[in-house]
Amino acid sequence: AHGTVLAISGQRVAFGAARMSDAKTSGWGGTAPTTTVVIASYHHEQYVVEALDSVAAQTLRPTQLIVTDDASTDRSQAEITAWTQRRWPRAVLSFSQENLGLPATLNRVRSLLTGEFVVIMSADDRMREDRIERQVEAIVGAGPAVGMCYSDAEEIDEGGAMLGHRWFDADRRRAAPGSGDLFAAMVHRPFIPAPTVMFRRAVLEAAGTYDEQLVAEDYDMFLRMSRLAEWVFVDAPLVFRRVSSASLSASEAYSNDRLASSVHVLRKHLGVSPETDYDIARHTSFAAERRYRNGLAPDVAQSELRAAFEQRRI
Repeated sequence: AHGTVLAISGQRVAFGAARMSDAKTSGWGGTAPTTTVVIASYHHEQYVVEALDSVAAQTLRPTQLIVTDDASTDRSQAEITAWTQRRWPRAVLSFSQENLGLPATLNRVRSLLTGEFVVIMSADDRMREDRIERQVEAIVGAGPAVGMCYSDAEEIDEGGAMLGHRWFDADRRRAAPGSGDLFAAMVHRPFIPAPTVMFRRAVLEAAGTYDEQLVAEDYDMFLRMSRLAEWVFVDAPLVFRRVSSASLSASEAYSNDRLASSVHVLRKHLGVSPETDYDIARHTSFAAERRYRNGLAPDVAQSELRAAFEQRRI
């Protein structure tokens, strides 16, 4: 259950050399590591073809494409089916008949992943054509301690036009912490843009399933991964992240749910170090106070506040 401290080994995972596929890829001297791209759709009929086109245009072609749809009521599934029949007949399609939520949708396709390296991206975003190649090169080149990669992201509007902002723009006070062991930095603030992340499938397998009770399932998973392996940062906008009024993260209800979810996420990671415990107590008590003042789940908020003060870590 969320709120329970996770039992994850404190030992870092070391990875060997990338396994090589038989696929011909000029940039890799005739061979390339295997990669899986998962495109997650929910009411994205307007954007999903653009997202899939960006996958097909990669300089390092993925060896597996999985497309999910979480029971959209628009034409998303029809658009996906038509595109894959035309452009990627071997794509794996996973369509839900009832809305499950993103964590459950991702858990359904975990066993289908075949690539050594995995990318998960929403169907309303798109990737730069060299995204996969640059991230694989970054992970492999960074050494056996590295299991995950993230990058900057360029923001686009509903029509795909550049907004002139990047995720880590200095004037927005979002400087990237860089590479290495980023667990403490991620406890301090959830700074990694989820659409830009690539990870080794072995890290996901070691980290476990997505918590289906959370809205902030990506933050929880990235924290779990950070306890197992290191990150490498590519200082370039490899993903175009769409900012739209219809996007999930744009809604006030989503923001409130994610705030509550983040409280549970952080408390799952108590006990790693005194420093991160202090930060977790400080953040969870602040979030609980904010939720309490806004009239959101006051019973839960009060219990979180009480627990934080009892720990004497704020």
